Amino acid sequence: MFRTLIGLAMTAAMLAAPVAGQVLPPPPPDKPTAVPGEAPPFDPNRIREATPMPPLHITLPGVDPAASSLNLFDAILLSWENQPDVLQALGELRVREGAVVSERSALLPTIDLRSSYSHITTNTAGGGGGGTVVVGDQVVGGGNGGGSSSTTDRLSNRIGYNQVLMDWGRSRNLIKQADLLRQASVATLLSTKNDVALNVKESYYSFTQALGLELVAADDLANRQQQLALAKALYDAGEMAAGDVVRAQSAVTASVVSLNEARLRVETARQNLLLSLGLSPLVELEVESFQEPALPDTDLEYLLTKALEQRPDLLAAQRQVEARQAGVGAAYALGRPELSTFTGITYQGTLDGIQFPTLTAQLNLSFDIYDGGARAGAVTSAEGALLVSEANLRRTKLEVESTVTQVLAQLLTAEQNVQAARAGVQSAREGVRIAEGRYRVALGSLTDVLDAQSAFVQAQTDLVNSLNDLNLARARTRHALAAPLEENFVSGLTPSQRLSPDLPPSDESRTAD
Repeated sequence: MFRTLIGLAMTAAMLAAPVAGQVLPPPPPDKPTAVPGEAPPFDPNRIREATPMPPLHITLPGVDPAASSLNLFDAILLSWENQPDVLQALGELRVREGAVVSERSALLPTIDLRSSYSHITTNTAGGGGGGTVVVGDQVVGGGNGGGSSSTTDRLSNRIGYNQVLMDWGRSRNLIKQADLLRQASVATLLSTKNDVALNVKESYYSFTQALGLELVAADDLANRQQQLALAKALYDAGEMAAGDVVRAQSAVTASVVSLNEARLRVETARQNLLLSLGLSPLVELEVESFQEPALPDTDLEYLLTKALEQRPDLLAAQRQVEARQAGVGAAYALGRPELSTFTGITYQGTLDGIQFPTLTAQLNLSFDIYDGGARAGAVTSAEGALLVSEANLRRTKLEVESTVTQVLAQLLTAEQNVQAARAGVQSAREGVRIAEGRYRVALGSLTDVLDAQSAFVQAQTDLVNSLNDLNLARARTRHALAAPLEENFVSGLTPSQRLSPDLPPSDESRTAD
């Protein structure tokens, strides 16, 4: 123990004594100096800094696009007027309406008017062997031998009234089937509008998301340029090495590339939005900032009830089932007796003589004793179509329930992600401030600054993406309820937009969270 203490004391004394004759090397120069015969030293002012391209707008020469400001509500109404899917659904509805009129005519009376003219030439044989009768240019009878001929012009006019009295419900079932298919087409039109509205919302929010990411990229470039200027200033002051300037310059170049890519995504999103509106991509477009309002009630039972009540695709499937049931009834009535009546009056006589009237009244009963299996085949086909429609109804109901539960999960997740992303942006912004401050006083490295800036950009990107996910989740929830412009939607509009005559009257008094 004693020897150990003596050793420690001697070591401390040797360290405290000055080293005689030791010469320290001179400090390194603040900047590299030029050496004859070697490459010139690093000069940050000789580096060419990358510059971003201006915002893109792809158009044809000579096209003068008219810029217009558009809000989401007007965008949806515009798409309902121009989207080919909506126009196609309208055309299919017109087809169904025409089919109803055609089927209904089977039970309505018909009145027909017929008129005929006959030119009859009769050749009479001289020897009593008969004559030749020519009607128009047709020889309809005659005999041999010569004789005389005569010509008669006859005119016949008839007006008649036809009415089906009974066909065992076949016509009524066909009318019912056609009308139910028309109602299904109406529901399909509403479903198409609901889908188009969601497509417009997705394109609209994708465009605003691209604009937000462009702002993040532009802000990142400005911060990278400031950090490059700081690295140059510290290098000029002799406090930092040239490598920091090079790394900062590389970070600026990467940020320029990111901004160019962000502007490309903005242009692509703009064209996609115009296509969803049914407009040419050459139109200049400016959108108003809009956030999808929160729904008044996100209870699962409420959402399921509303969806099952309002979904037009579910209503269309139900009308298809009812129409196929009517088709089965019409198939069973095929080939059964049909009772009809005809009443008419006919005026006929020579062209230059008196027209004598003839009154006709008929009661017709017609049926097929044997139809070769036509009725059995029609029944089998109709029953098969009924099974298909019932399966489609069940599938549609399951899809509605699945969609509601999925969008609710997306909505709850998106709300939590937005809160987390906002907190992340605040922390990342503070991290950049601390890293730059430490770098200014040589307590930190440029790596810390660049890493902090990258984390800040990622946090901003996450916030923009999470806000977009929240907008999409709310929009998809309204789509699942078939209420694209309802469920508190109008609360997100400005007061002037709420005065639009096309706005739905509901939910105007509520406010978004």
